[in-house]
Amino acid sequence: MRVALVTSERMPQDNWHDADSALLAAELERLGVTVDTPAWENEENSTDWADYDVLVLQSPWSMWRKLAEFDQWLAEREADGSRMLNPPDVLRIGSSKRYLTTLAEAGVVTVPTIILGPDAREQILRAYPRRSASRRTVVIKPLSSGGALDTREFTAERLEEAVAHAANLIDPETDPGLLLLEVEAVAPVKFFTLHPERAAAFAQAIDSGA
Repeated sequence: MRVALVTSERMPQDNWHDADSALLAAELERLGVTVDTPAWENEENSTDWADYDVLVLQSPWSMWRKLAEFDQWLAEREADGSRMLNPPDVLRIGSSKRYLTTLAEAGVVTVPTIILGPDAREQILRAYPRRSASRRTVVIKPLSSGGALDTREFTAERLEEAVAHAANLIDPETDPGLLLLEVEAVAPVKFFTLHPERAAAFAQAIDSGA
């Protein structure tokens, strides 16, 4: 069997490193599997993906800076019949945190979330009173990102910094709702370990919204 652990040519930030691919490749090779680590973007277009029995998206993290290109790559892999252990539909849903609003509308407990638009300043200002007095902060992050990329937390006293951060990330010519504001700075999947029935609701909501 020949496996591709799909990686990136360049990481979004200099301090990002994939420390796992070499370990995983070594173990698979010990088991008799042929392993390569091609980059998904492969600017020289030298990878023949049909040569692989299966593709594993190991660290395609440059996708956060190239979402349109990554979506095109996924479409091409679907078209050429590549077998992917990471289902493309799931990847597309998970690549945008708009799924948090979909889940909330379906009754799943999530991090209170606002999708910021052109009136971001007023949206951010209105969000602060919803916080408890003990932790009056908001987190602003791109709708599509990973590893806390471009993610910052702001207290109410730093409102103007929060507005500036939002303005730096929003591109009104492409999508005025590029940012996500998390009113509660806690892990959005925390409920999975608390209430199994919520996990079922999560799955049902994602399925209906896919």
